[in-house]
Amino acid sequence: MTTNLQRRGGTYYVRARIPADLLWMFGDKRETKYSLRTKDLAEARRRLRIEVAKIQKEFDDLRVGPVEVGALPPRQLRDVPDFELSQIANLVGANYLAGDSAQRSHLESPDELAEYKQERTEFRDFLQESLIKRNWEANRQAAASTLTLLNVQFDETEPKFHSFNRTLLMAEAKAADVIVARWNGAAAESVPIFSQKDIYRPRLNQKTETLSDIAKAVIQLNPKLASKTKGEKTTIARDFDRFTRNKPVREISRGDCQSFVNFLRDEEQLQPSTITKKIGFLKGLFDYAADEEWIPKNPALRLKLPSPSTEKERIPYAMKDLKDIFSSPVFVDGMRPKGGRGEASVWIPLIALFTGARLEEIAQLHIADIYKDDYDDVWVIRFTNIEEGQSLKTVASRRRIPLHPGLIELGLLEYVEAQRAAKQIRLFHLLTPDQHGALSASWGKWYGRYIRALGIVDVRKVFHSFRHLFKATLRRGEADDKASKALMGHSLSETSDKYGDESYPLPPMINALKKLKFPSVVLSKPAPAKLG
Repeated sequence: MTTNLQRRGGTYYVRARIPADLLWMFGDKRETKYSLRTKDLAEARRRLRIEVAKIQKEFDDLRVGPVEVGALPPRQLRDVPDFELSQIANLVGANYLAGDSAQRSHLESPDELAEYKQERTEFRDFLQESLIKRNWEANRQAAASTLTLLNVQFDETEPKFHSFNRTLLMAEAKAADVIVARWNGAAAESVPIFSQKDIYRPRLNQKTETLSDIAKAVIQLNPKLASKTKGEKTTIARDFDRFTRNKPVREISRGDCQSFVNFLRDEEQLQPSTITKKIGFLKGLFDYAADEEWIPKNPALRLKLPSPSTEKERIPYAMKDLKDIFSSPVFVDGMRPKGGRGEASVWIPLIALFTGARLEEIAQLHIADIYKDDYDDVWVIRFTNIEEGQSLKTVASRRRIPLHPGLIELGLLEYVEAQRAAKQIRLFHLLTPDQHGALSASWGKWYGRYIRALGIVDVRKVFHSFRHLFKATLRRGEADDKASKALMGHSLSETSDKYGDESYPLPPMINALKKLKFPSVVLSKPAPAKLG
């Protein structure tokens, strides 16, 4: 785990790279970063040591292998024998050692090895200090997570929980001590030094498992997957199993997969892009099965997929479309249709026009995501995944961009303050998530119906057309390419440009936004909502 101290706007931040053996749990995320809440360098360095130890502990906690909870009967903590709780604690400690061995294999340079050794030493000291000071709170979350993972129901106020917490902390401290001793040259085995029957990972019956079984295992081992992604993996596996009549995965051939592609094209009549997406999930599931040696090879490779349509699926709005949208009853008459979810019907399109953001990125905004940057003294809007209920399409999607003056003139800051005064957390609190957790699903359907009623009937013109228009307008104005990519949350080409997450400098983006012009489109402050 490589860490560093970073200064931004006068405040120091801790930044830690996620260990290579845990990357599969975090999707596209490659590092964690948060404020140390101090501008004093000496104090930042002191806090850094403590925070790095905490981060290391969180990573080690994650190395406790997932359990297929559905297969474990729910139990009350009071009914679990003490010897079994000791075994669980020992298993966690053994997994810490296994995790250390896994991490070692990914460290190459002497600097990385030295830094990792120092982190492990500080982590051991942190655990031992917690034991000496009887700071059980330091380990409370790990104890609660472990019991939840094992389908054990508990109350954190009951004495048995506190007893397990102490037992777990002692096992973790023992493992951390062995790890440091091993780094200092002592002869210590990785697994097992405790009594350990198994590290919890799913084991499938290779004679009978179907692709749905594989999907279940993948989802189980990737708890950070978005709900929508889990649903898509489950659905493609179920559809494939139905098509092959639940044929065991070890018997699936490339011909079976190609026949499924042809079925989706000829019988289901799906669009080429949809088929490509579904087969991408299919390949991913078979890849996992092949990596785990549950099947000899991936049968979904080198399939013949339908050629994509030469006609663009989405195109930018024309200036006439913008006039039709922003002179419609929602904006000039104060109309608030039920499907538009109150002020979301007004501000989501306006924010999209001036930011080029994706619909879900806007829908999940929190009030805290619009603030004044203390370094450049400008208002910014942040698209991130740090708040509850937020997710992003890619790592590059996490960004902080200048708030366009047009949005300020239209009254966005006043709306934000009104929401804050009403003690709302999210900017659009009337939006409700669907079964996959997406806040924009129902709203997007309403928006589609609304613009069609305005006479925008070209099916290629959808909400995403705002994003296409934003990109095309910046390109037409010859805006700086890197700044444009940063504004839109696109990956930058140079490795050095990828660091910093939300810290891409604001001045180049401010200059790029000056190129964002919509000739002949006159925007005025939205009319207040009509009562009744």
